Amino acid sequence: MIASAASCSRVLPRDDAGVYGAVVAAAYQDRVRPDTIVVQDSTPRFDTTAMVLPGEQRIGPANLRTKLMAASEHKASTRSLALPFPVERMAERDAKDRAQSALGGLYIFAFTPVVYSPDRRQAFLYYEVWCGGLCGWGAEALLRRASDGWVIEKQADHWES
Repeated sequence: MIASAASCSRVLPRDDAGVYGAVVAAAYQDRVRPDTIVVQDSTPRFDTTAMVLPGEQRIGPANLRTKLMAASEHKASTRSLALPFPVERMAERDAKDRAQSALGGLYIFAFTPVVYSPDRRQAFLYYEVWCGGLCGWGAEALLRRASDGWVIEKQADHWES
């Protein structure tokens, strides 16, 4: 049976919100997450040919990597993403300048859209975090659906400062 577009739109945002929430929680680790998250106002591009850091391996099935490259080919407004928390959106340049002035006291995120395996048990995305000075990273993450939400299964850093 093929699901209608209306039923898919009710399921996708909830799944996306869970994936983005898991990534943000992992980024903050032991730090307290602020009530409002700062995000870049446009989505980054994911490039399957981009290098990962030495010692890191590409993750995610080839079909999800290709799907994500297509989904992020053109930058889009982050307003199209189902983020699970209040956000403050900033232009990329302003976001990086603000992170620089905060020197580690503020995380600013950029997320691609999330893509899913056909059975929707795996999710894949690329994200970047700027935290000022020489603090920041860009990574691809493969998540799996667990009984209590989404969990990062593997992550590979593309860059780190």
